[in-house]
Amino acid sequence: MSNMLIMQNFPIFPYMIFLFYCVIRDFRTRSIPLLAFKISCVAGILLRIFLLGTSLWTEHTQWAEFFRAESRYSFPAFLLHILLPFLPALFLYLLSRLSQGSVGTGDIYFLFVSALYLSYRSTFLLLLSGLFLGGLWSMLFVTHSIVHRHSIRLKNVRFPFIPCMLPGFFLALYLGYR
Repeated sequence: MSNMLIMQNFPIFPYMIFLFYCVIRDFRTRSIPLLAFKISCVAGILLRIFLLGTSLWTEHTQWAEFFRAESRYSFPAFLLHILLPFLPALFLYLLSRLSQGSVGTGDIYFLFVSALYLSYRSTFLLLLSGLFLGGLWSMLFVTHSIVHRHSIRLKNVRFPFIPCMLPGFFLALYLGYR
C-alpha cells in the first residue's frame, strides 16, 4: 500500500523542483531558459508513460477491457485524461496570440510542462490562480501609478506571471489533486 502511495506522489517532487526554479528565475530575470523546459518536458513524458503503464498493468488484467466504451477506463476517457490538462496551456497560447504577445512564451511552456505532471484540475487551478493574482497585481499597479501620478507605458511593463501560479499549486496539493 505504501509503495503505491509513493509511486502516485512521486511526480510531485520533480515538478516542485521545476516549479520553484521557474518562480525564482521569473522573479529575478523575467525569463526561463529553454533548457529547463526541455529537461522537465522529457522527465514529465517519461514519468507519465511509466506511471500510466504501471497503473494500467496493475488495474487491468485484460487490455481489451481498456478499449471498451463501457469500461471505466475507456479509450475516449483515456484521451481526455491525457489531453485535458493541456487546455490551460492552449488557452494561454490563444490569449497570447489575441493580445499580440503580451503573455510570455515562458508562461505557456510552463503550463505545458505542468500538464505533464499534474491533473487537469491542478492545471486549471494554476491558470486561475495566475489570472486572478496577475489581475489583482495589475489593478494595484495601475492604481498606485494613478495615485502617485506616474506616467506608465503598459507596453513596457514586464510582469512575472509564474509566481502568481504558486498559490494555485499549493491549493491543488491541499485539495488532493494530483
